[in-house]
Amino acid sequence: MSIYSRFKEKIDVLDLIIDVLRDHEEALSKIIEKFDEICQKMSIFNEKMDMLNRVLEQMNGLRVKTVVKADGINGPLVRIKCNDWITFKTASQGALLAVFTVSEDGVTISSVTDLFIFTYCDGIPEFMSIVSRNEKNVAEKNLTVWSRRFSSDDGYAYNIISNPEALRSWLSSELKLPCDKIIYGGIIG
Repeated sequence: MSIYSRFKEKIDVLDLIIDVLRDHEEALSKIIEKFDEICQKMSIFNEKMDMLNRVLEQMNGLRVKTVVKADGINGPLVRIKCNDWITFKTASQGALLAVFTVSEDGVTISSVTDLFIFTYCDGIPEFMSIVSRNEKNVAEKNLTVWSRRFSSDDGYAYNIISNPEALRSWLSSELKLPCDKIIYGGIIG
């Protein structure tokens, strides 16, 4: 065999090795891209798990079985009905958004977090007693009159809520949310 043919053979082997290495490089690049996507998704998942852990820690001290009832899943969020104000207030701290409506039947307030929609509903006399516990006379001074009046157990007459701005302001202080994150309306769905 001539020197040229042996040299040509070695060059062919080197070309084959280089081609194989290029194929492996491309495969590794695709694997790295997929790994980066998985890492990003895991990071988002970890953030949501941290939030869930914080909510569960906040609710840990409460009698969750008798206070909270889960309605089920509606899209990516779980809807939870809170049967008492303290539970709702605790679970709603730092929510992304709060929504409230007022009717003759009562007051409905919902808060939206990354994973949950917490809802609290109560009759107007009961809700007004919650308002008055924390800020005496807020109902009389800031929440203007509708046509009916109710009396609480302590004998103080509270006017029915008809001023959304006053209620928004009170909810802002209670839920530690800015007023622009509290909407007078309802959640659809």
